[in-house]
Amino acid sequence: MSLIPSEICQFFSGVGKTLLVKGAPGVGKSIFSLTLLEEISKEKNGLYISTRVNIDGLYDHFPWIESVLPPQNIIDASTLNHSTFMNVLYDRIVDVDMNYPVVVIDSWDAVVDNLQKTGAELDSEIASLARRTASHIVLIAERSSTVNLDYLVDGIVSLNDVEIHGEALFGDVWRGGLESRDSREIRLEKLRGVEIKQKRYTYSLMPSS
Repeated sequence: MSLIPSEICQFFSGVGKTLLVKGAPGVGKSIFSLTLLEEISKEKNGLYISTRVNIDGLYDHFPWIESVLPPQNIIDASTLNHSTFMNVLYDRIVDVDMNYPVVVIDSWDAVVDNLQKTGAELDSEIASLARRTASHIVLIAERSSTVNLDYLVDGIVSLNDVEIHGEALFGDVWRGGLESRDSREIRLEKLRGVEIKQKRYTYSLMPSS
């Protein structure tokens, strides 16, 4: 059973799509994006770009991702400047051994800060790159506010912590009161070209076996 909402899988059935994943720190944006990477990419067809990359740590936390994300496809963005970042990204995307790769940039905010270039310019470049190379690009954002990038990407999902209320054990609300538990929610904000039949999903992303 897929851990990713069907609307998102349908969204990525085309080519050259950009998805913005929003949410506060700790809500599961990285594991959601890596789960999505495993779901929609072919074997060894993923790219992971981060300013805080640690290959051993990544595989320790998510051992199931190695089949689509070999070490050579993990890029440390902290070693790159603006021109080399875009060139390296383009070269890897058009690599002859990779057909329609899926790229995860974690996080886009950190990459923009590290490259010391205005976000508006980079936003336009990354959206254009996805279309020109027919690749999928997933951008993780450490914010929930609306900015220029929201209008450039093809899709937006937001992740949030939520509290779910329900009846106590055996429905005995008088003795036990109402139980509640913390959970997470994914909200489908925009998926261009896809009908969103259900806007919110409660989820708990667990590593694949």
